[in-house]
Amino acid sequence: MAGPLLLAPSSTSSLCGALYATTSSGGSAASSKLRSEVVEARIRAALAHVPPSRVVVAPDCGMKYLARDVALGKLAAMVEGARRVRAALES
Repeated sequence: MAGPLLLAPSSTSSLCGALYATTSSGGSAASSKLRSEVVEARIRAALAHVPPSRVVVAPDCGMKYLARDVALGKLAAMVEGARRVRAALES
């Protein structure tokens, strides 16, 4: 049986929420530094289910509640993780 993402019309994209505003233990985002390797792994997990042309990498909601330096760090990790995956797909 195909997963729900594969059954979606090919004209749609799938949003890959690569960032989280809080830690898995419920702590604040400021206490957890997101690494680009984590983002890269999350993107690759999404690619196991949908083709690259249908994946959109974006932060989850909640970024506006973070300190600016924390949000910028998470966004930088997202960009670097996406850059690594894109480079691997293009090679």
